[in-house]
Amino acid sequence: MLTLSFYVPGEAIGLGRQKTKALFGKDGKYNRILNYKPGGSATYENKVATCASEAMEKAGHSGVTRGPVKVSVTIEVVRPKNHFRSGKNSHLLKDDAPAIPTGKPDIDNVLKGVMDAMTGIVYADDKQVFSAYPEKFYESSAGLRIRVTEVSNHIPDDVRFNTTVFGGE
Repeated sequence: MLTLSFYVPGEAIGLGRQKTKALFGKDGKYNRILNYKPGGSATYENKVATCASEAMEKAGHSGVTRGPVKVSVTIEVVRPKNHFRSGKNSHLLKDDAPAIPTGKPDIDNVLKGVMDAMTGIVYADDKQVFSAYPEKFYESSAGLRIRVTEVSNHIPDDVRFNTTVFGGE
């Protein structure tokens, strides 16, 4: 069974929405359509893919897993300077500085980019991900902590979703 943990240094970039642009020739006539990911998300996906590939190799895993997997992603963001006091107390947080980051990057966009980046490296397809747990915290340096765990195809009764809470049988 696969268990893989690795770190991706640097500021996390959420998966950008794919954009489409019509291209025209010098004669002004329609030439073709260009589909692209804006804002560096494609470059960041490549960085995640490289780190995943290196972690797979280091852990001695060859080939992708084909079973169900759980993915945990911790996004580490650096506090903005305006969270800190000034002068000789510049190392101290202001009293009203938030404990939990609620700004960019969007957790769902980062998670999707990470899952896409690991496709074909850690698992065959991101549809194998049956459980994903993203979270975001302030840290001294920016990065992602990623953990992928392959699980058996049997879910014990004590971890199944309880439908009686919501009026099911």
